Amino acid sequence: MQLHSLRILAITDEVTALSEHARQACKGYDYQVFDNQNVSQQLVDGQEVHGLTIDVVAESDFNESVKIRQQLGIKYDLIALFSLRVRNLSGVLAGMLKSVRNSDAACSDGIRTAGLPVVVMNRLDLVSNPSHPSFDRFRSLLTEREFYVASVAESFPEAAARAVGTWWLHAVSDLQYQGVGLRVNENGVFSLCGAYANPLEGSFYFASGAATNALLRKVWRVHSAADELNEAVNALNEALNTAAKASRKQQEPILQRCFERYPELLSMGLYDTVLPEISLNAPDAFGLGIRPDFIALNSIIPGLQRAAAVIELKSPEMKIRTAKKASEQFCKAIDQLGRRYRRYFDDPRTAAEQKTKLGRALASPKLMLIIGRNSWQNEWLDLRQEHPGTEHADMRIVSYDDICNLAQSRLNVLQVIHNKTSHTT
Repeated sequence: MQLHSLRILAITDEVTALSEHARQACKGYDYQVFDNQNVSQQLVDGQEVHGLTIDVVAESDFNESVKIRQQLGIKYDLIALFSLRVRNLSGVLAGMLKSVRNSDAACSDGIRTAGLPVVVMNRLDLVSNPSHPSFDRFRSLLTEREFYVASVAESFPEAAARAVGTWWLHAVSDLQYQGVGLRVNENGVFSLCGAYANPLEGSFYFASGAATNALLRKVWRVHSAADELNEAVNALNEALNTAAKASRKQQEPILQRCFERYPELLSMGLYDTVLPEISLNAPDAFGLGIRPDFIALNSIIPGLQRAAAVIELKSPEMKIRTAKKASEQFCKAIDQLGRRYRRYFDDPRTAAEQKTKLGRALASPKLMLIIGRNSWQNEWLDLRQEHPGTEHADMRIVSYDDICNLAQSRLNVLQVIHNKTSHTT
């Protein structure tokens, strides 16, 4: 079996619907869904898998399914939850989460199934906003330990990758990594190992006997990453303050320069390349070429290497809505990404130019429009509910504050590890 994939155990109350949902949720990413009765045997038989490997189990069969997979030595990186019972979604998800946390199973490497990160496949970015009328119903669920939902700026695969990376950092922090130690076996042979202040017994993440040596190979760079991201967050806040005092025409260039200098704000810990203002020609003489503000590509996360995002910046003060409909400027911005940009990347005639300028042709890249501030969040909520057509299914419309908040949440995690460990690799 190919191991370079993000392995997901998806729990659902409607197995037959998950494949179609995954097709939309994972658009632009390599993924495979295994939802037939012989999935366990297929996985252990060495069938080649790639990208996101989604192994689907029914909610009612979760405990039995986990035991079977444990006996077969199948290991997962995270648990995903998906439900069609939207009228009581918060209660349904809470019940699924409780089933996961009550599991007494452990993988062959000592990772507890009950302690794995849990990511929701349903979109919850609206109800996780305090301004949303359903926020109170989800409030307690959203604060559960190692429970993740996609932010407005993320797709499900990106949220899953963030959850896995954050989980490993939390796991090392929980054990309080002290540095590199020496281990001597019964024959007097020395070997290097990680040294931890806390024992495994009672750990949320690991069962006794877990192979803690493997932890360090899973963890991102911490100290330098925290310093770089902290500088980037401060620079974005400063750029937004400067833009607020500038004319509308000057605002976009101010933010463009900030993101060019600090591409980690757009890479979101997922992409290793962020290219500014690449001019791409129309496939025919009568068409219009495109020049996206940024193109992010080549994920650093196993299973998501071929992911890509096309990002466009608009003014932080552009009006989203006039009266009870989307503003003309907002509609033009949506059309630019949703029609012109999408048309270019969907046209097979552009593949050669993409390979020359981008290194490869992008398959269904994520489209992201950055516009406005969080002070207009209520306006956005109303607009989305009244006119859902203003947002394309494969487009994310986010504010500059959303980008800043996502970077800050990553920074908070890095700083926790920075403060709790005396050394890192």
